[in-house]
Amino acid sequence: ETIVYLSTFKTSNWVSFDESNDGKKVSHEEISRDTDGYIVGILKNFCKDKNFKLAILGRTFKPNEKIKEIAFFDKCLGKGNYSYLEKKQSSDSYYYLRKFKYFVYKSTTLGYEALSIGKRVACLNISGKKFNIKKGHEYRFQWPKEVDPKGPFWTNTPDENEIKNVLNNIISFSDSKWEELKKKYTDNYMPYLKTDSSIYEQLKKKGLNIFSKYEDLKKNL
Repeated sequence: ETIVYLSTFKTSNWVSFDESNDGKKVSHEEISRDTDGYIVGILKNFCKDKNFKLAILGRTFKPNEKIKEIAFFDKCLGKGNYSYLEKKQSSDSYYYLRKFKYFVYKSTTLGYEALSIGKRVACLNISGKKFNIKKGHEYRFQWPKEVDPKGPFWTNTPDENEIKNVLNNIISFSDSKWEELKKKYTDNYMPYLKTDSSIYEQLKKKGLNIFSKYEDLKKNL
């Protein structure tokens, strides 16, 4: 079994900041990198204890940024302690969503998309509390929708034991329990529209080409 962490690594030519409750400015890059490193460190130990493999799904498909992203996770985890799932184009993410079962993310729409197609997913949007951010309420599952900050497969708290409990849940819940949770927390937030649905056919008849089927047999990867 493999647990895949959805990287949010990116480089930028400009710097933006959040303000903490004690008046300090913290760059978004520092928040993102520190949180990624913290989560994958816990994941590394969790996977070792549970006899799982750890993989990182790269955020970027650009060669120069990819080199930096791999170097970052090599530093966090050590070479050989994880697999880097490489992308050659943006849509490669969906190939990996279909290939694996368990995913972990902090704040990327790809995590919500994984949930919508029924994958076992943990949301660890912990940056707000970890950095004591003034607008920390924005760092949580399904923001801005009003959902409890902690739940069966998500948390906004950087406590290691709580994170491991969430990870335990996504690998141990029965299929029926997970389907129940998906219907309650995902289907009404980001529903998955299959391309063979009646709604899709109606949209096609109106000439709206907004969905396309994705080949599971990936080429050039």
